[in-house]
Amino acid sequence: MAGVELRRDDYEDGVLPQVCVFTGAPAEVLVEHRSRQGAGAWIVLLLLLGPVGVLAMLVVDRMLQVEARGLLPMTHAALAERTAARRRWNVVALAGAVAVAAGLAVALTAGAEVRGVGLVAAGIGVIVAVGAWAAPAFTGVTGRPDRTGRTVRLSGVAPEFARAYRAQDERRAEVRRAAGLGRTSSTP
Repeated sequence: MAGVELRRDDYEDGVLPQVCVFTGAPAEVLVEHRSRQGAGAWIVLLLLLGPVGVLAMLVVDRMLQVEARGLLPMTHAALAERTAARRRWNVVALAGAVAVAAGLAVALTAGAEVRGVGLVAAGIGVIVAVGAWAAPAFTGVTGRPDRTGRTVRLSGVAPEFARAYRAQDERRAEVRRAAGLGRTSSTP
């Protein structure tokens, strides 16, 4: 898979080559996509403040968050696969939530010799549920808008899509140069 930097206007308006971002085949539909960039890894240091740090971490991350919503070209088959994958992850997350509930029920109602097993089951359930809930955000095409608001960096795209977008951007730069307009480089 490849990465490509898009002009934010192109991303938000869906002015992209009609090449599927997942497969590289001719696209058939534009699908809404959300890109987000948080405060960064340094924010975890706020956890050193204890419970107040968790709240501070959430507030600071939300304040420094940059988000962009755009349209990405896809084939119907790729869209169906992404939808099915999301459903599979939701089922796993639900199974994790059931394990949490069952583990807590056992821990609260059983004797002391079984209480530890219930707590372990609840802990494993939390890990499974959170992992399954977060996994779709880290698989497939991911996007990170830059802090200036000019570009969105997509990762995990088909190489054909990346090449097609770069060629589109170069053609735009050539037209601007020929017309004598300001900036003559491709993606800022």
